[in-house]
Amino acid sequence: MTQTFSPVWPVEGGARRLRLGRAGVVAASAAVAVVLWIICVPVMGLELVVGSAAASQTVGLAAVIVVPLLAGGAAWGLRALLERMPRGGRRTWLITSWAVLALSLLGPLGVASGAVLIALLAMHVAVGLTLIVGLSALAASAKGGARRRPARGRPVA
Repeated sequence: MTQTFSPVWPVEGGARRLRLGRAGVVAASAAVAVVLWIICVPVMGLELVVGSAAASQTVGLAAVIVVPLLAGGAAWGLRALLERMPRGGRRTWLITSWAVLALSLLGPLGVASGAVLIALLAMHVAVGLTLIVGLSALAASAKGGARRRPARGRPVA
């Protein structure tokens, strides 16, 4: 008896690739935030301090890494949960994700101003867009891309 190697992915291969893709999107969101932080803090010399003098906090590299990872994990979980809905929850996902991004922009508005405000808003938008677009694209590719409706009277090829 000889055994042969079959390069066919197991049934779970698609789900595994989807999980790896989602993990990549979450990691990319953190990487985007880190790149912006590096541009703002070490390169431009901006001090990302939020809050008033008594309760001020510096936005450090650890926070810039951890917060997108936590937000990304939550987004991943929500997207995976919504995919179990009959239509994949695409509309619910988009409404919810854009609403959360809009609400996240309120945080910097209340605690920062000037260049610090612009830097923090840019980080929020960059992380949010990475998660929204990345997780949406993965969900579409997992379902085989966009669905087309056949024209009336024409058979689907």
